[in-house]
Amino acid sequence: MKLRNFFEGITTDPDYKGKIMTDNMVLAVDISPTQDADVDDFAVAYMGFTDKSSSLNPKEKTSSYYYHGESSVKTGNQRTIDFKADRYKGDEFQDFVTSFEMKYATGQKSIVRYAYLDMLTGEGELGKGTLILSDDGSGAPEDPLSIGGSIKKSGENPTKLIYQGFGGYTLTDKEPSDWSTKYSEYFARANGAFVAVKAAEGGSAPAWEKDKYYSKNKTL
Repeated sequence: MKLRNFFEGITTDPDYKGKIMTDNMVLAVDISPTQDADVDDFAVAYMGFTDKSSSLNPKEKTSSYYYHGESSVKTGNQRTIDFKADRYKGDEFQDFVTSFEMKYATGQKSIVRYAYLDMLTGEGELGKGTLILSDDGSGAPEDPLSIGGSIKKSGENPTKLIYQGFGGYTLTDKEPSDWSTKYSEYFARANGAFVAVKAAEGGSAPAWEKDKYYSKNKTL
């Protein structure tokens, strides 16, 4: 399942206040061969997952100074996301991480882009991490086959992600009657966010395209 499908009908609210449950956290990875897919097309860890635990391992340096004693400075943070699941063939995330290519990938080939976010607020992070599959099939007789592994940050720190659900937006399947004059009230989608349509060169409305532009709270 892609992120765009998972968030279909979900309205995210950055101002949400209240408890956040473990089921509200979403993990997804870029499964494209070139690792340059839009965030909406990341594959969600969806079917059969029994654990998706995130942790941070802060790095620090402690020095001792005359007159002041010891002082610690935080120098970095290592992000790790562990996952466990009962094997489900057809789950895009599972099929990707258990593929022969990813099991034995090393170096740059083992690094994937990932998104980790709260489905209530849409807030999270977008980063790169080394995919390590440590369990590709364990379990007792007649038990579900289990898999497990982790994604560990590699390279630069993740960037902040504010993901918008599709709730409240409708994909236009025909050109709106007011497109030429009110195109700026419609939205395009890029990297998990809705962006107001901008004028084409010359200041006129851009050419409408099927399955590209969204309306918000209006009837076509």
